[in-house]
Amino acid sequence: MKEELLHFIWQSKRLLGDSLCTTDGKKIEVFKPGTYNEDAGPDFFNAQIKIDDTTWVGNIEIHIRSSDWNRHKHQFDKNYDNVVLHVVYHHDKEITYSDGSFVPTLELRSLLPPHLIKKHSALLASEKYIPCEDLFVLPSNIKMSLWISRMLTERIEQKAEALSQLLIESNNHWEQAFYIFTARYFGMKTNTLPFEWLAKQLPLEVLAKHKNNLFQIRSLVIGTAGLTSNKHIKDGDALLKEYSFLSSKYGLKPMQPEVWKFSRTRPANFPSIRLEQFALLVHHSSHLFSKIASATHVNELRKHYQISHLQESVLSDNAIDLILMNSVLPAIFLYGKKQETPELCDRVLSFYEQLSPEKNAIIQYWNHLGIKTQSAFDSQGLLQLKTAYCDRFQCLRCAIGNEILLNTTI
Repeated sequence: MKEELLHFIWQSKRLLGDSLCTTDGKKIEVFKPGTYNEDAGPDFFNAQIKIDDTTWVGNIEIHIRSSDWNRHKHQFDKNYDNVVLHVVYHHDKEITYSDGSFVPTLELRSLLPPHLIKKHSALLASEKYIPCEDLFVLPSNIKMSLWISRMLTERIEQKAEALSQLLIESNNHWEQAFYIFTARYFGMKTNTLPFEWLAKQLPLEVLAKHKNNLFQIRSLVIGTAGLTSNKHIKDGDALLKEYSFLSSKYGLKPMQPEVWKFSRTRPANFPSIRLEQFALLVHHSSHLFSKIASATHVNELRKHYQISHLQESVLSDNAIDLILMNSVLPAIFLYGKKQETPELCDRVLSFYEQLSPEKNAIIQYWNHLGIKTQSAFDSQGLLQLKTAYCDRFQCLRCAIGNEILLNTTI
């Protein structure tokens, strides 16, 4: 038995049934289970219940055993004097408030549906790629659609957290923060951190002074990366000579070449190629964030990244779409929230619907289980579901997990 399951049962009023009584025989009616509290203090705030003829509004505390109340020292804590009901799996001890009066207690042990604990234990013990796949039950189309939308929004907000921090560091300079944020995703996972370090060491204002000269932009980017002598870099000697002059002028220092990862990376994702592409983006764009924030169609966003100079420096359509999903769209979404412009956030969600779904092992597995992906809206939501819920066994917080646990026929 896990305490999290008791939280789920209390929130799902229908699991409790109608014949509830305290351990001393008083009738209980639950009007509102309260708001779940993920921080310190009682488990649910502002619940509304009735015990016999008295209606109470207050907090709910939940434990496996009644004696856990004393083990956690709640009997000495006045913060728990506003608990109107103690909900436990097993009542093994009478417990009291700080003034010595008894706390009303509801024992759930004899009330729980027999399938519930068994299925929850099976989910937690599962070694499957998706813990619930042997018990898989899809919610209704409406429920599933709402859940995927929530997962996508969670994923966007999670990605935007890094940009929020960069805004703080740059004194709310959106162009500078977005420049660093964009650089992260040119690293394509393997070189995410080196690209971020590069952008932080090479200020956007320095690049802006040379943006009309591609050779100087390349020398600043590749020189600061410390890769002018790398075998994959063309005209490295000339770039190093130019960088020696510019770095002295602006007080720049090159990174250690060893931070860049070439092994286990496809040639198209070599940092040398990505750095060339990043230099081209800087050269071809100015006030980039202002432009993407005003875009009304996803193709307007794509065109800012469809840059070419050397054949190997062309970003593929797939690479562009990944940059949009992981960097550009979360940035616009965050801007919409901070500017209190909900229509901009809604536009971002429509952009995800205009992008094709990713093709990777996670998405293929969901497809195998019967969940189809029509766009990046679906695939991004499913990626969040897998990484933030399935991988962490957060079945009680998942719409699919809830459907399984509430279904009495499996």
